[in-house]
Amino acid sequence: ILLIDLSRELTRQGWGPDEDLVVSYLKLVHGAGSQRCTMLLHVLETDRALLILDGLDEAGTNKAAIETYIQQRIVSRRCHLVVSSRNTGFNEKEFGNFKFLQLAPLTPKMQEEVVKKRVPNSKADLDKIKQMIKKPEYNE
Repeated sequence: ILLIDLSRELTRQGWGPDEDLVVSYLKLVHGAGSQRCTMLLHVLETDRALLILDGLDEAGTNKAAIETYIQQRIVSRRCHLVVSSRNTGFNEKEFGNFKFLQLAPLTPKMQEEVVKKRVPNSKADLDKIKQMIKKPEYNE
């Protein structure tokens, strides 16, 4: 789950602190009665899920609420959990019981490949993005 999307829906839907954010998000995205949603909820309920929450640093004003949700609701589920964030994007004290792994930054060649896959065939757009990703803040 992209946490930027979850955060947007948290605000848009007005979900409160008692809301199970992942369950509500899955129902919203996949349709509450759909086969996919039913299967995903079953996997979550039986503690067999690998839940990947991507981009905690991108959760904006809902970051603290999402951090609390992870600690209070997700960890108790005993599912396998991966939370990704840039170094500056999370409160280490909040996640003190987690194992931390640091990914190596993308090489310039890898960065170029990512850009090529995501940008239409516009050379001007590609050149602009290549210049932007050379900025130091993208190499954290």
